[in-house]
Amino acid sequence: MNFQPNEILVLWNAVKPQYTNGLIQGYIVYYRDTKDYYYYYEDHAENVTIIDPNVFQMVLRGLNGGSKYQIAVAAFTSAGEGPRSSWISVVAGEYN
Repeated sequence: MNFQPNEILVLWNAVKPQYTNGLIQGYIVYYRDTKDYYYYYEDHAENVTIIDPNVFQMVLRGLNGGSKYQIAVAAFTSAGEGPRSSWISVVAGEYN
């Protein structure tokens, strides 16, 4: 896949059944530009909702190329959103 400098590919694993509170309905991908992070409360982040329990990747687009982003993912069920993953840091446009 070819990615643009303003994109980040986000991949995650399915939640193990013993850790769910019902059937997974989808995932929420949270992201924030670290240069803006300090101006907001700790929980502030943009997000994208994936309404498909069998999708484990997405491309964040329209980001600031070369900027460092923090990304976290949470699953949700009919009971609500589960805990977020730990935040990871990624620079938009840098791929191994």
